[in-house]
Amino acid sequence: MLGLYPVSSRQRQLWFLNKLDTYNAAYNIPFAFRMIGNLNLDYLQIALNKIVGRHEVFRTSFHESEDGEPFQKIASTEGKIMEVIDLLKMSNLEQKLKIEETFRKEADFQFDLTEGSLYFFKLIILSKNEHIFYANIHHIIFDQWSYNIFTKELRIIYNSLIRNDKLELPNLPIQYIDYSSWEIGIVNETEFKEQINYWKEKLGGSLTNLEIPLDFPRKINLSSKSNTYSFELPCHFKKGIEKLSREESATIYMSLLSIFKVLLYKYTNETDIIIGTPTSGRDYGELENLIGFFVNTLAIRSKLDPSQSFRQFLKQVRGNCIEAFSNNEVPFEKLVKEVNPHRVLGYNPLFQIMFNYKHLTNETVLNLESVKTESITMPKGEAKYDFSFLVTEGSEMKVTIEYNVNIFKREKIINISEYFLNIIKQVINNPDLDISSITTFQNIDKEYSYGLTPTPGQISLILKSSKYKDNLVEIFESSLYPKKIFILNKDMQPVPPDVPGNLFIGIFDESHIKVFNGNYYKNGDGFFYKTQEIYKVNHNKELQHIAHERDIAKFKGFKINLQTVKDTINNQPGVVDTKVVFKKDDKSTFPLHAYISINNSFEGEKTFKKKLKRILHKHMIPKILIIDIVPEIWK
Repeated sequence: MLGLYPVSSRQRQLWFLNKLDTYNAAYNIPFAFRMIGNLNLDYLQIALNKIVGRHEVFRTSFHESEDGEPFQKIASTEGKIMEVIDLLKMSNLEQKLKIEETFRKEADFQFDLTEGSLYFFKLIILSKNEHIFYANIHHIIFDQWSYNIFTKELRIIYNSLIRNDKLELPNLPIQYIDYSSWEIGIVNETEFKEQINYWKEKLGGSLTNLEIPLDFPRKINLSSKSNTYSFELPCHFKKGIEKLSREESATIYMSLLSIFKVLLYKYTNETDIIIGTPTSGRDYGELENLIGFFVNTLAIRSKLDPSQSFRQFLKQVRGNCIEAFSNNEVPFEKLVKEVNPHRVLGYNPLFQIMFNYKHLTNETVLNLESVKTESITMPKGEAKYDFSFLVTEGSEMKVTIEYNVNIFKREKIINISEYFLNIIKQVINNPDLDISSITTFQNIDKEYSYGLTPTPGQISLILKSSKYKDNLVEIFESSLYPKKIFILNKDMQPVPPDVPGNLFIGIFDESHIKVFNGNYYKNGDGFFYKTQEIYKVNHNKELQHIAHERDIAKFKGFKINLQTVKDTINNQPGVVDTKVVFKKDDKSTFPLHAYISINNSFEGEKTFKKKLKRILHKHMIPKILIIDIVPEIWK
């Protein structure tokens, strides 16, 4: 061993997460290449050995001191580091199955941070001229920028051996442990404190928990299986985005992020939008060619006004990005500690959605001499966020959405991709279009969310769910005018399928407006009666009642359906009736109160509270329980 060294703030966070869940493979970074041609196995082995010897992080292990502090050790250079798997005697089918099994098994491999060797390389021999190179590296020593360095150096070293050329690699003036030691010292510097103050101000106040409507209930554990869906942007879309970016002195990243935030607004009706975005964390030249865990995460906050044009919003997002990237040295875990947002188990702090943009160059492609290489798509492991939106730009522009399969159906993600494309089409054609006028769906989708003729069963559901039935009964029982139902957002725009909105009923005879007691709206298509009931409709035209709009409340950034809380409590043994309200207390806060009427089969307050904790998320559990009384005025 060469010595004991401190860990960086980023490594400390992953070390802590690993302590909480040592069986979590979410931070593995697997990748693979198919290699066709005359591959020299010995030279490939030498190239890998040189890279591992050159970058100390590959020889790092992590340990805990007696006072609970993590530290790292650096081991001496290892021997052969690539395992060779010979499948020459297998049939094509057997090889295919073996490769798939290897990928699945290795992607879920549990690295032991104390043992070191937080990587492995495997070469699978399929034939004399066909191989698969597979690597899996723990994130605590590696990131996306490191991947680019790794492929670049592997190419340079291997090709220099094949050509018998002099090896030319950039000097490494420092190693990762030097960076870790330096980082500890900057926390007391004035500029660092100013950056912390920026983030405390930028992320101060009430923070909205931005949540796309889920297809399945959220699990309490943070880690869940992921999957991906990819699509390409048409060439004229790419050119339109480039033109708009030039006009506004914005980067392509800023333009795409602005479009993405408009999409999130349309899906959530939230105007305070925070998303996460990665930054390389390599602002100093000494770090440019160093493999290690430097990537940092920034929280980009924008406050959208639906009445502003997209062009105006792009200017705002551009400013948000410039500010954020100018204050990017504060590690994300330090930022969270300083901002101290309301934390709920099952949710990431500050944001649930990531956005990333990557520009591909020849430097990121593994081109070996006399060998054709192509990247192999890896099986997906754990999802760190609800979904991550990655745009890669090379000769074409491609979008990959990685999503949590425990909360989203694939159909939802496909819908999101289609709506993203439709928003791009509108804003590149008319950047001065008001955000409130931007629609998410193509014309074919309108039949699902706009102008749906209700069936008798749907009419029955609407009448049963409504708290204000008298007007609705008169509407549906009258034959004086036709009726259609509409699910609209607060901009009076049709919502996408599966997204909640307010239920409106179309009326077309002005003489009957008196029926609606003034709760109606008029536009060029006629009159709309607002029922004040929240519904959503799926692609099968099935209506689902969510709640009355008065039952949707927001507490510490989280939307709470009071009806859901009430129904959950009423379903417990011995509960007769419940009323759930936010009520001001002596601290001038508004905790959630539940007034509960019970009978003799009630299991007791202690057991009751334990059950609620298992069923409801923390922010949905009433802080005050008043049992055996439901005020008469609320019954």
